[in-house]
Amino acid sequence: MRTSTPGWRGSPASPSTLPSATRTEPREKTMPMINVQMFEGRTIEQRRKLVKELTDGTCRALGCTPDAVQIILTDIKKENWAEAGKLFSD
Repeated sequence: MRTSTPGWRGSPASPSTLPSATRTEPREKTMPMINVQMFEGRTIEQRRKLVKELTDGTCRALGCTPDAVQIILTDIKKENWAEAGKLFSD
């Protein structure tokens, strides 16, 4: 668990140092977490672009700040992903 993320209610910052929106809004408005599962093989530059776009779009849609957005990228091997009863590796 990361406790140093500004805007997260579990942050060690005292309530008086946090913006009022952070103190009074529900947690889901102050800490969106996005999980992305995708086939492995994307470059680091593609990953950087993806997280930038996801962060920007989330901030526009939810009215949060970029430091409140957390993103988890998970690479999945095609042999571990199936659709309609068939592995993508087949």
